[in-house]
Amino acid sequence: MDAVILRSTYRRRPDATRESSWFGTFDVEIAEEEPNTVLPPGTTLALWCTVLLEPTDASRVRVTERIAGLLVLEPINTDQPIALPWRIDGLQSRFPARHANDGPEAAWLVHPDGTTVELDVEPCVAVDPPTDRAAPTASEIGQRDQASVAVVPHPTHVESRGSNERYRHARLVPGAHDAVWVSVDALVQRAGHETFTATDDALDVDLDIDPTLDDEAHRLTISDGDAHLTGGSEHGLRHGLITLTQLLIAEGVGDLDISDEPRVPFRAVHLDVARRWYEPDVVERLIDIAAWRKLNHVHLHLTDDEAWRFHVDGYPTLATRRHPRPRPGVASAVRVGS
Repeated sequence: MDAVILRSTYRRRPDATRESSWFGTFDVEIAEEEPNTVLPPGTTLALWCTVLLEPTDASRVRVTERIAGLLVLEPINTDQPIALPWRIDGLQSRFPARHANDGPEAAWLVHPDGTTVELDVEPCVAVDPPTDRAAPTASEIGQRDQASVAVVPHPTHVESRGSNERYRHARLVPGAHDAVWVSVDALVQRAGHETFTATDDALDVDLDIDPTLDDEAHRLTISDGDAHLTGGSEHGLRHGLITLTQLLIAEGVGDLDISDEPRVPFRAVHLDVARRWYEPDVVERLIDIAAWRKLNHVHLHLTDDEAWRFHVDGYPTLATRRHPRPRPGVASAVRVGS
């Protein structure tokens, strides 16, 4: 078979409330590059989706198996061949979908003999996506800003001194915390930037620690080509260097004062590698993105019914753990010792 593609469209339920049993519907289409393909009778669709889906009469399918977000669907008429494109309409979502990856993330066609074909899943598309939120008003922002800067998340305090000089590169003034600079420089280079380069017009940056600051807080002062960055610890210095490089990348930086500290101590991103395998470079990229956004924890969901994904020398059989009934794609996804 040529590449088989799964596309999905989400339609919000306009009258849904918090007490509703469903919040929208997904229409799914399975198509192949080669037209007029016919699947044999008894073919089923195994579908993984973050939100829980329930077929309706319009779907013309029934559920043969369900484990969490994994759904196995078969046509109502199991003795009939299935012509592609195969449309499954009106799958009700038990939770509201807000993002493209709330839709189907992975899918397989399961033939009657048990062989599977993994589908190329395209990001879900919303028929009536919500309108963009209006920019926050000055009253909503309060007094936290005296200037707007291209930093994510936005600092708690910014004061610009209106300098005409703009710097796009920075170089380190050697000191006791060079290792922090090296680690952030590596992060920046992996993102495809070279802002920490010792050019003639580079900003000179010196690093310092003030233990009276909170552990992840930092202060950045830029004046006349010199930048002084103070952190409550090396964590604070790391966040401050990310702030600086975001400014350099966006539009260059002039004289200003920035102070920032996290509003909450635990800031995390979660990735479920137990239910679906992600290649190491994908996980590493996620960790880089988390660092770029100044998150401080990456929660890897390592184990569930499907598998244990993390090799432990003292317990080697853990990494072979999987559900007693194989799921499409699971056997090929388990990487023992990875």
